[in-house]
Amino acid sequence: MPDFVEQPTESALTAWRNGNVMAERLVASMLHAEGYEAVDPQSPLGGPDGLKDVVFVWNDWKYIAAAYFPATSKTPAAIKTKFTDDLEGVGKNKASGIAFFTGQRLTPSQKAELKSEAEAKGHKAIIFDAEAIRSVLDSPRGYGMRLEFLRIPMKPEEQLSFVSQFGLGIESKLDANSDLLRDIGAKIDALADRIGAGDTLTPGHAEALMRTMATRAVLDNLAEASDKESLVPPAAFVTKGIDVDQLRYLHRVLLDGHTNDEFLGMLRAVQVWIGPPGSTAASAVFVPPEPDKVPELLEELLDEWRDGYGRLETADLAEKLQAVVQFHADLLNIHPFQDGNGRVARVLLEQQARELLGVTRRIVIQDSLAYAAALRAADSGDLTLLKSFITQVLFGVRDLADVGSERSGSRS
Repeated sequence: MPDFVEQPTESALTAWRNGNVMAERLVASMLHAEGYEAVDPQSPLGGPDGLKDVVFVWNDWKYIAAAYFPATSKTPAAIKTKFTDDLEGVGKNKASGIAFFTGQRLTPSQKAELKSEAEAKGHKAIIFDAEAIRSVLDSPRGYGMRLEFLRIPMKPEEQLSFVSQFGLGIESKLDANSDLLRDIGAKIDALADRIGAGDTLTPGHAEALMRTMATRAVLDNLAEASDKESLVPPAAFVTKGIDVDQLRYLHRVLLDGHTNDEFLGMLRAVQVWIGPPGSTAASAVFVPPEPDKVPELLEELLDEWRDGYGRLETADLAEKLQAVVQFHADLLNIHPFQDGNGRVARVLLEQQARELLGVTRRIVIQDSLAYAAALRAADSGDLTLLKSFITQVLFGVRDLADVGSERSGSRS
């Protein structure tokens, strides 16, 4: 018996049978799912694309994306040749870097070689090989794409995982689209009820659910992007001495006009959780600590940050980034306020990055599926996804090793 049994998803990627059009559409869908912004496919139905299959933006960095999904296995030299050709599009389109998607397998050293070639030309590079793509498609945020592009339906256990993470009631999400969203919410809730009753979704049901979720994602982005983009943090402050009173003040400033006045600056006094309609604390996706534990946990977190700040000032970039990511995860895990925890955490992240990492650019993090998945993994003690996500936000690459000496994230 062989030591390794290939997954159906990876088999479908390495022996691609769906043509260039579907490959480019898969790339665009993955970029959406990963939280990238302004995703704009160029010529998916043919014609000149100006050396770019897709254009997208990440925290004000412009990227081009290239898709390479051959039907047969290719040599590392052939993959590098295709990457080199696509890399020419970065300069021609005045972009910061390239996201290269390929259904072929690449070793860590092969990926490093491609990134080095991009860096030598002053470009950033994000590499999604077969394994990286598979890891997205075989996760709850990727099940819809896997169904659409590879025709691989969700297994019963995957259906449960998907509905538990994303089948949340959203009837009152956006006033401007209330009627449509009530209909979307009703569809999601009905499907969630079927799963809760022990039923199994058919491929048809699953596909309908994915289309519904895609519509929801578009509406969410349209309604929330302007709000978060225009979010102005309070007057400059430093986190070196931040305490609970300052954190509560920050909450009051950021949430003024966005939540009930009686909750402004007040630590959470009730138990809350995130989950599908009708869920309990036992079945929810995420349950923060009980409210009576919040003050102590928050004090401990802020004490640890203040005590370690002096050491961080002289630490290397990797240690600083690790501390910033850990703080972000811990603060959101404590969930100190009844509402607005994400806003507070993101403003603190921006300030910490400015102080310790030299990042002076504006930071905007949308509530994407990739961000949610990274936070849930962090709740379980695995910071890998969140660290990669925040590194991308700050520096425009997913791996700190690719930042380079110029620290391109510090440009304004």
